[in-house]
Amino acid sequence: MFKNLKIGTKVTIIVSLAFILCLGSLSIIISIAASNIQLKSSKDLLEIVSQDAAKSSLIIFNEVYTALANSHGRIQMLIQNSSI
Repeated sequence: MFKNLKIGTKVTIIVSLAFILCLGSLSIIISIAASNIQLKSSKDLLEIVSQDAAKSSLIIFNEVYTALANSHGRIQMLIQNSSI
């Protein structure tokens, strides 16, 4: 198959194959690097979102606790005043 080709055509085919091989290798390396960057960015984003959710939950729990503590104090005061 390659015996009938001229030397210039053979060189062109070899150079083209080498170029395609290098380009393929570079594409795989870039794909892996981009995937790692996206994974790190996703992890950082999830950590930030979870920290914000935790802060919001803490604020809500503190508000509920304050309201319940206030209600408990008032109920105790009403019980003491009604028993007198």
